[in-house]
Amino acid sequence: MFMGQRRFSPLFLFSLLAVAFLCAPTGFAAGSLGKTHTDKEIGFSIRVPKDWTYVGSPENERYIVGKFISNRDLWSRGAGAYRMGHRSEMRIIAFTPENKEMTEQEVEGATVLGKTLKYSVPNNPYRDFKEYVKRNTSGFYFGDEKEAVVKKVPCTYLDVMMEQARPPLRQIACIYHLGDVDVAVYFEVMEEFASDYEGLFRSAFKSFKRVKREAKAAGAGAKPLTRKDFIKLKTKDLGSDWIWKETKSHLVISHADRKYTDKIAKFADAIRKVIAKEFKANKKEKKESVALPIIRICGSPDEFSAYLSNSGGMRFFNDETREVVVYDGTKEGYSVDWTYSRLGRGICQQFVNDQFDFILPADWYYLGMSYYYSCFKGKGSSCKYVRDTSDTEYLRRFVRQGECSKLKDLLDPDSKGIASYADFFKAGTLYCFLKSREGKRKPWKGVSEAYLQNFMDAYWEVTEQLKSDLDDPDFSDEEDEGEEDEEEGEKKKSRTIRFSSIGKDVRKKAFEETFAGWSDSDWNKLEKAWEDWAL
Repeated sequence: MFMGQRRFSPLFLFSLLAVAFLCAPTGFAAGSLGKTHTDKEIGFSIRVPKDWTYVGSPENERYIVGKFISNRDLWSRGAGAYRMGHRSEMRIIAFTPENKEMTEQEVEGATVLGKTLKYSVPNNPYRDFKEYVKRNTSGFYFGDEKEAVVKKVPCTYLDVMMEQARPPLRQIACIYHLGDVDVAVYFEVMEEFASDYEGLFRSAFKSFKRVKREAKAAGAGAKPLTRKDFIKLKTKDLGSDWIWKETKSHLVISHADRKYTDKIAKFADAIRKVIAKEFKANKKEKKESVALPIIRICGSPDEFSAYLSNSGGMRFFNDETREVVVYDGTKEGYSVDWTYSRLGRGICQQFVNDQFDFILPADWYYLGMSYYYSCFKGKGSSCKYVRDTSDTEYLRRFVRQGECSKLKDLLDPDSKGIASYADFFKAGTLYCFLKSREGKRKPWKGVSEAYLQNFMDAYWEVTEQLKSDLDDPDFSDEEDEGEEDEEEGEKKKSRTIRFSSIGKDVRKKAFEETFAGWSDSDWNKLEKAWEDWAL
């Protein structure tokens, strides 16, 4: 043994190694560049960090043309620090001439009796990347800005410092000026790791180059003519590690493994069949439809969040894109039943939105029904309702604290409706109660079925009334050449007011016909019966 050498215990040596690991720089973990992402329509290509996952973007995101997430989480470091995590993202945003113009854009609304209502709405564009950041980010400031050239393409490097985010973040961006189009590529990373990853991001920026543009295929903007066209349109941009499956009732697009995807597909078909039976949907009409309802299975919660950001929130059914979006929760320790619950809720809402284009049932029914179908479990190629008692303690506390509204106030469209989280639970368990053995007693026997029938009758009655309006040339939103006169403006204003009141009138009529003759005593009996069952 050398003079002065000390013998350390294994535990002490392990502690030193652990501290060294936590405090060591992580630049080596940034990785290298991988595959090339090419957009021939806009005319560019760029290499993406190796093993980063292509996420895609919902169809209502007309600016974002590419979205990727890192293959690992980054966690805050430092002695005694509260550890926060973040998964880095890469986004590609195109600012085209159409998006830069402040114009009115014609959009399609509801389909009524085979005719599509069209509306003109303001097109509020992002003229450039800075405006995009200002309108989509809070608690930030612009950092360094530098002009440069990459492969003969003029560009602008720009940092966005998001110090108020938790954890603090930085966006490292490069905006390429392609003449008529600006393409912004930016990476979002935790601030404390920005210096470790900046070299990788700069390498990606330098890989950008122009490619020959290819015009859209003839008729690309038209609606698909066949089921095959529809599927091709929805799956053409998927990454190589994605799979898709056409089932009896859905198009399932998945980033999970095939075994898990098959389980989800079987459950989706089974529960949609149960829901269709409740609505007595026209099978022939559905079979002839070119489109299929879409279910997207993301590979992780981070991918789920990245896909839905900028698209109406983290809902399992996105009413803007009409997709049901879930993720493989088994990797996070959840059973497949956890996914079934979210699928049941999302597929129910998707089905109801498909049935009623422009008016939905009252919230107590719509949300209550989706809560009921979130309680279904899958077994092979079938599914069944299994009462969920995990919310009972929440309900008891809500009732004790007086946070739940009375049932009549929840159901009456002239009252406040569902105004809180407590009311949502109450509406959900009310629907489950009405479907139970105890719920099939007078005077509330068959209430949920009666409401649905009365709602559908009122809905189609209003639709028939609109038929003459739709056939009237003066009703069309298509403008003649020249400026709109004052009289036409008043017509549009009147039409908007009329449409905004239709939904309330339909829901009010359905309520009145369902609960005609109900006394305060009847409502009190229902309240008591619900409490005995739910609590």
